[in-house]
Amino acid sequence: MKNESHTAAQRERPRIAPNQSAAAKVLGVERKVVKSAKAKGCPAFRANGSVEIEGLEKWLLASIGKSDANDPDEWSFRLHRAKALREEKRLAEDEKRLMPVDVVDEVLTRIVGVSLCNAFQRLLENELPPLTQGLPADKIRAINAREGKKLINAVKDDIDRFTRTRSLS
Repeated sequence: MKNESHTAAQRERPRIAPNQSAAAKVLGVERKVVKSAKAKGCPAFRANGSVEIEGLEKWLLASIGKSDANDPDEWSFRLHRAKALREEKRLAEDEKRLMPVDVVDEVLTRIVGVSLCNAFQRLLENELPPLTQGLPADKIRAINAREGKKLINAVKDDIDRFTRTRSLS
Protein backbone atom coordinates (compact mmCIF):
# COMPACT_ATOMS: atom_id res chain seq x y z
CA MET A 1 0.00 0.00 0.00
CA LYS A 2 2.89 2.33 0.73
CA ASN A 3 4.16 1.92 -2.82
CA GLU A 4 0.67 2.61 -4.17
CA SER A 5 0.40 5.91 -2.30
CA HIS A 6 3.96 6.82 -3.29
CA THR A 7 3.13 6.10 -6.94
CA ALA A 8 -0.08 8.09 -6.68
CA ALA A 9 1.81 11.02 -5.16
CA GLN A 10 4.34 10.88 -7.99
CA ARG A 11 1.52 10.90 -10.58
CA GLU A 12 0.06 14.04 -8.99
CA ARG A 13 3.26 16.06 -9.25
CA PRO A 14 4.68 17.38 -12.52
CA ARG A 15 7.52 15.50 -14.22
CA ILE A 16 9.19 18.72 -15.38
CA ALA A 17 9.36 22.00 -13.46
CA PRO A 18 9.67 25.12 -15.61
CA ASN A 19 12.39 26.58 -13.38
CA GLN A 20 14.39 26.08 -10.18
CA SER A 21 11.83 27.81 -7.95
CA ALA A 22 9.06 25.52 -9.19
CA ALA A 23 11.30 22.45 -8.73
CA ALA A 24 12.04 23.52 -5.14
CA LYS A 25 8.33 23.93 -4.45
CA VAL A 26 7.47 20.48 -5.90
CA LEU A 27 10.15 18.77 -3.79
CA GLY A 28 9.41 20.84 -0.70
CA VAL A 29 12.93 22.24 -0.35
CA GLU A 30 14.36 25.73 -0.39
CA ARG A 31 15.38 27.20 -3.74
CA LYS A 32 18.99 27.41 -2.61
CA VAL A 33 19.03 23.60 -2.32
CA VAL A 34 18.08 23.30 -5.98
CA LYS A 35 20.54 26.03 -6.96
CA SER A 36 23.30 24.25 -5.02
CA ALA A 37 22.46 20.94 -6.75
CA LYS A 38 22.85 22.60 -10.15
CA ALA A 39 26.16 24.15 -9.12
CA LYS A 40 27.38 20.73 -7.94
CA GLY A 41 26.65 19.14 -11.33
CA CYS A 42 23.21 17.54 -11.02
CA PRO A 43 22.22 16.38 -14.55
CA ALA A 44 18.48 17.07 -14.06
CA PHE A 45 18.79 20.65 -15.28
CA ARG A 46 17.96 21.37 -18.93
CA ALA A 47 19.43 24.07 -21.15
CA ASN A 48 16.08 25.91 -21.31
CA GLY A 49 16.08 26.29 -17.49
CA SER A 50 13.53 23.56 -16.77
CA VAL A 51 14.24 20.81 -14.26
CA GLU A 52 13.42 17.08 -14.36
CA ILE A 53 11.83 16.50 -10.95
CA GLU A 54 12.54 12.78 -10.62
CA GLY A 55 16.14 13.23 -11.80
CA LEU A 56 16.74 16.01 -9.30
CA GLU A 57 15.15 14.04 -6.47
CA LYS A 58 17.22 10.94 -7.25
CA TRP A 59 20.40 13.01 -7.46
CA LEU A 60 19.64 14.71 -4.14
CA LEU A 61 18.93 11.37 -2.45
CA ALA A 62 22.06 9.79 -3.93
CA SER A 63 24.14 12.70 -2.67
CA ILE A 64 22.95 12.43 0.93
CA GLY A 65 25.90 12.20 3.27
CA LYS A 66 28.38 13.29 0.61
CA SER A 67 28.08 16.98 1.35
CA ASP A 68 29.73 18.83 4.21
CA ALA A 69 27.54 18.72 7.32
CA ASN A 70 28.64 22.29 8.13
CA ASP A 71 27.57 23.53 4.69
CA PRO A 72 24.83 26.17 5.10
CA ASP A 73 23.16 24.62 2.04
CA GLU A 74 22.86 21.20 3.70
CA TRP A 75 19.90 20.20 1.59
CA SER A 76 19.94 16.49 2.34
CA PHE A 77 18.57 17.10 5.81
CA ARG A 78 16.03 19.57 4.46
CA LEU A 79 14.95 17.14 1.75
CA HIS A 80 14.41 14.35 4.29
CA ARG A 81 12.56 16.74 6.56
CA ALA A 82 10.36 17.95 3.69
CA LYS A 83 9.53 14.36 2.71
CA ALA A 84 8.74 13.49 6.31
CA LEU A 85 6.48 16.54 6.63
CA ARG A 86 4.67 15.65 3.39
CA GLU A 87 4.14 12.09 4.66
CA GLU A 88 2.87 13.39 8.03
CA LYS A 89 0.44 15.66 6.19
CA ARG A 90 -0.78 12.74 4.04
CA LEU A 91 -1.23 10.55 7.12
CA ALA A 92 -3.13 13.33 8.90
CA GLU A 93 -5.45 13.61 5.90
CA ASP A 94 -5.95 9.83 5.91
CA GLU A 95 -6.77 9.91 9.63
CA LYS A 96 -9.52 12.46 8.99
CA ARG A 97 -11.19 9.92 6.69
CA LEU A 98 -11.05 7.08 9.23
CA MET A 99 -13.48 6.34 12.05
CA PRO A 100 -12.35 4.90 15.38
CA VAL A 101 -13.31 1.24 15.86
CA ASP A 102 -15.42 1.99 18.93
CA VAL A 103 -17.52 4.47 16.92
CA VAL A 104 -18.01 1.90 14.13
CA ASP A 105 -19.01 -0.72 16.74
CA GLU A 106 -21.50 1.68 18.31
CA VAL A 107 -23.06 2.57 14.95
CA LEU A 108 -23.35 -1.07 13.91
CA THR A 109 -24.84 -2.02 17.28
CA ARG A 110 -27.47 0.69 16.88
CA ILE A 111 -28.26 -0.44 13.33
CA VAL A 112 -28.71 -4.05 14.45
CA GLY A 113 -30.76 -2.95 17.47
CA VAL A 114 -33.11 -0.79 15.39
CA SER A 115 -33.45 -3.54 12.81
CA LEU A 116 -34.29 -6.08 15.50
CA CYS A 117 -36.82 -3.77 17.17
CA ASN A 118 -38.52 -3.06 13.83
CA ALA A 119 -38.68 -6.78 13.03
CA PHE A 120 -40.20 -7.62 16.45
CA GLN A 121 -42.71 -4.79 16.12
CA ARG A 122 -43.73 -6.07 12.67
CA LEU A 123 -44.09 -9.60 14.07
CA LEU A 124 -46.15 -8.53 17.07
CA GLU A 125 -48.40 -6.05 15.27
CA ASN A 126 -48.93 -7.66 11.87
CA GLU A 127 -47.94 -11.31 11.66
CA LEU A 128 -48.89 -12.91 14.99
CA PRO A 129 -52.45 -11.62 15.54
CA PRO A 130 -53.97 -13.47 12.55
CA LEU A 131 -52.10 -16.67 13.52
CA THR A 132 -53.24 -16.60 17.16
CA GLN A 133 -56.80 -15.29 16.92
CA GLY A 134 -59.16 -17.40 19.02
CA LEU A 135 -56.50 -19.91 20.11
CA PRO A 136 -55.89 -21.02 23.70
CA ALA A 137 -52.96 -19.45 25.60
CA ASP A 138 -50.65 -22.48 25.36
CA LYS A 139 -50.96 -22.60 21.55
CA ILE A 140 -50.36 -18.81 21.34
CA ARG A 141 -47.16 -19.27 23.41
CA ALA A 142 -45.99 -22.06 21.09
CA ILE A 143 -46.64 -19.94 17.97
CA ASN A 144 -44.90 -16.95 19.56
CA ALA A 145 -41.85 -19.10 20.41
CA ARG A 146 -41.71 -20.59 16.89
CA GLU A 147 -42.10 -17.23 15.14
CA GLY A 148 -39.63 -15.59 17.55
CA LYS A 149 -37.00 -18.22 16.70
CA LYS A 150 -37.60 -17.63 12.98
CA LEU A 151 -37.12 -13.92 13.51
CA ILE A 152 -33.93 -14.39 15.55
CA ASN A 153 -32.50 -16.70 12.88
CA ALA A 154 -33.38 -14.20 10.14
CA VAL A 155 -31.59 -11.41 12.05
CA LYS A 156 -28.55 -13.68 12.60
CA ASP A 157 -28.49 -14.41 8.86
CA ASP A 158 -28.61 -10.68 8.10
CA ILE A 159 -25.72 -10.04 10.51
CA ASP A 160 -23.68 -12.90 9.00
CA ARG A 161 -24.36 -11.64 5.48
CA PHE A 162 -23.35 -8.10 6.47
CA THR A 163 -20.20 -9.36 8.18
CA ARG A 164 -19.16 -11.43 5.14
CA THR A 165 -19.82 -8.49 2.81
CA ARG A 166 -17.72 -6.14 4.99
CA SER A 167 -14.82 -8.63 5.25
CA LEU A 168 -14.68 -9.01 1.46
CA SER A 169 -14.34 -5.28 0.85
